Amino acid sequence: MPLLIDGLPTSAMGTISPLRSNLEDMIGSCRALNKHIAMMNEDKETFGLLTEETYCYDAPEVLTQLTKITRTAALCIRDLNLDDEAFETDEPQLALVLYNFISEHKRILNQLTALGTIMKSTGSLYGALGGALHRQEHVVSRFREVLDARYISTKTLSAPDWVEQVEAMRLCLEAYPAPVEEDYNMSGVPESV
Repeated sequence: MPLLIDGLPTSAMGTISPLRSNLEDMIGSCRALNKHIAMMNEDKETFGLLTEETYCYDAPEVLTQLTKITRTAALCIRDLNLDDEAFETDEPQLALVLYNFISEHKRILNQLTALGTIMKSTGSLYGALGGALHRQEHVVSRFREVLDARYISTKTLSAPDWVEQVEAMRLCLEAYPAPVEEDYNMSGVPESV
């Protein structure tokens, strides 16, 4: 059996692009989020709250997909910081995929912001979404910094899109504040009690 040295091509150029693949995974997560958020919007319009089915299935799936986007962006940061030659890519193609991710992500953030009022009634899920969004904001901001440092032409092409995404994230973070962690003493009782 022959030894295959070259991997399977995943781009039109015939080369593997891990960064592009990761961005496409994040786009896929945004599209999955879009489907679950659509179910939540349908409940909002019909009942004013989430149904039990949506609360048990779609709402946790939103949290899962948000976490997946954050993890994938963190992996991209790690890999880009390694200065691996595998991340040498066609910058115009990268800018196009990056534009798709930013657009999808911005749309998801706007939809989540609109759902903020009914999500307040979900209790701990609301806090978990707030925590996930705040973590995602930090990771995606760092991801942008690393991309901008490595790919200069992509930085100039994507700058206006990032401005809109940052504003959408800011509004979303206002709708979903980070959960407050209370200080505990040695007995495990909150200090405020």
